[in-house]
Amino acid sequence: MAPKQSKPLTHKDTTSTDELSRKRDAITDEVARKMGYPSAELYRMERKLADLADEWRRTHAQSVLTEYHALYYKMIVFGYSPAAFAPDTEIETEYMPELPELQQTESEE
Repeated sequence: MAPKQSKPLTHKDTTSTDELSRKRDAITDEVARKMGYPSAELYRMERKLADLADEWRRTHAQSVLTEYHALYYKMIVFGYSPAAFAPDTEIETEYMPELPELQQTESEE
């Protein structure tokens, strides 16, 4: 039996940015947790971070980098680990925000 031929994609087959945004905004906490995110809000934040990373790669605009850094720090404050960020959220290493070093205290026993 011959393999099934796939049809070429057309513009009609693609999803618009507005439609993707609407779908992203409709994600519930339950759905986000099934996808491995702590909450729908963090899912949306990570997708926004990916959008900003994409825009940064295209434009290298300082305003985009500033917004990227602010959102990155906000996600960390929400408890999201930098190790958990999706690859599409990353930008060039030299432009990534610096993370503060966490001081560890030894308990006296």
